[in-house]
Amino acid sequence: RRRAGGGPAAGASLAARAALVPLGTAADHACVVHLAAPDPAHLLKCLKVSTYIADPSLGATALPLLEHHDARVRAAAAALLGVSGGSSATDDLLLLTLDAEPAVRAAAASLLGRLRVWEEAAALGSLLGDPAWGVRRSSVFALLDMDSPGMLVLRNALPRADRWPAELARRALDS
Repeated sequence: RRRAGGGPAAGASLAARAALVPLGTAADHACVVHLAAPDPAHLLKCLKVSTYIADPSLGATALPLLEHHDARVRAAAAALLGVSGGSSATDDLLLLTLDAEPAVRAAAASLLGRLRVWEEAAALGSLLGDPAWGVRRSSVFALLDMDSPGMLVLRNALPRADRWPAELARRALDS
């Protein structure tokens, strides 16, 4: 079934990504070569495919892209690092929670939660007061992904004077 606005191109894109997975290291090499492209649109496509493949060898390729001038590329590189870099990606993802662009901060928060980096639960707790709604939402879900350490950070946010962290924590804990 097609989603609204998907069209045949979306189906072809999904089929192309699915076809790359069985290729293994041959697909990895092709992705590494294409991730050196200067065009942000091309980079975004390559990063999506690389994230779908999720091979650890692609994690190192994402590192220089974390400083790309285009925020969409930085967010996509964070996603690739999160699925391929494992726990060694923690420091880089933590730095991205300080990025100027909300989409990058939100992506980094989500990935820290998905990786269950409980040591950084307090840092995610500080994002509950972020000015951007998407970052606050991502940090709540990331904390919920961390189970007990995340719940502890959410409980500690309840008595805060700042409205957003307390309200988000209350709603997350009530759900």
